[in-house]
Amino acid sequence: MLRTLTKLIVATLALAAASVPAFAEKRVALVIGNAAYKNAAPLKNPRNDAGDMSAKLRTYGFEVISGTDLDRNGLERKIREFSSAITDADVALFYYAGHGLQVNGTNYLAPVDATLGDEADLDFESIRLDLVLRQMQRSKRVNLVFLDACRDNPLARSLSKASRSLNVSSGLAAVDKTAGMLISFATEPGNVALDGDGRNSPFTTALLKHMDKTDASINDVMIEVRKDVMAATNSAQIPWENSSLTGQFYFNPNRSLTGKTAATTEAPTTTRLITVADSTVEHTFWTSVESSKTPELYKAYLERFPNGVYAPIAKARLSAVRSIAVEPRETATSTKTATTGTKFANLNTGTATDASTTAPIATAAAPAVVTSAPVANPYMRSKAVRVSR
Repeated sequence: MLRTLTKLIVATLALAAASVPAFAEKRVALVIGNAAYKNAAPLKNPRNDAGDMSAKLRTYGFEVISGTDLDRNGLERKIREFSSAITDADVALFYYAGHGLQVNGTNYLAPVDATLGDEADLDFESIRLDLVLRQMQRSKRVNLVFLDACRDNPLARSLSKASRSLNVSSGLAAVDKTAGMLISFATEPGNVALDGDGRNSPFTTALLKHMDKTDASINDVMIEVRKDVMAATNSAQIPWENSSLTGQFYFNPNRSLTGKTAATTEAPTTTRLITVADSTVEHTFWTSVESSKTPELYKAYLERFPNGVYAPIAKARLSAVRSIAVEPRETATSTKTATTGTKFANLNTGTATDASTTAPIATAAAPAVVTSAPVANPYMRSKAVRVSR
């Protein structure tokens, strides 16, 4: 019994330790980090930003499509892959770190091979942000966009010099008409964000930090990100977001089990988060003990899952197993050695008679014969017993 219990506990703990969060909703993310620009000075942090963000999102149950230092064709392929993956997704997230610019109010993302010599180059050398947003808005879902793409951009400066009729800015423009979507910019529209001196940019550093907070909605996260970035940059950079979400969204899967999950574009939702440790481990534990006749195993289940799905059944089984264990001891006590003066019930009449001699019940040479019948006397507890040799 002890060996079985030990194996069960070890197996359950191993499964719990190896488990990764799972969600009732499908979550998909596209994460891009472009740093090694061929026609502009390379950026220090976007590869780190994208790599760290990809790792973090996977711990939150996201299927991550990622790419770094992508040329135009590579970036288009990743967007197409993302578009296919989010067809049935409940949450879609796009994160981009690298150069971006706005021209006449339209936002563009810069592949690493971009060359912007004139206005026509925008169509062939860059990717419009609208291309990604259109894919995300094809279905009603939670859409989250994080753009750490407002860095000081020499591509924008060269385009501005070549085409003075264009209104070109290294900063990105505000995005309108984004139903069911939150778009977060590393800094306010038209301003330039910093690449940062550490491993990550100020914006991504703060975002990675605050995504981990339990019971923090996306709105709570972005408020804390804004405060951290303003403190780190002496208010030179102020993160900004456009949001039309109609409910709350939570990144962290380790929230309280009764908390809210992702919002929808129609109404806020409140559901119970499902994790491997919460459902599969409990089910595995229960199926290991449900047929047992050992009280300790049911007790172990109830200690591990006091409010579990199978807790009422476990309590009933525990009581039943305990009563079965007690009943044989009571029967054995009633059939111990009978001595002179012990009264035995008459099987036919229910009356008691005295035994005249000491009568050992069971020996190796002459085993006792025990017979029983229903008791006529209502005051007798169970069965009338007569012992004969």
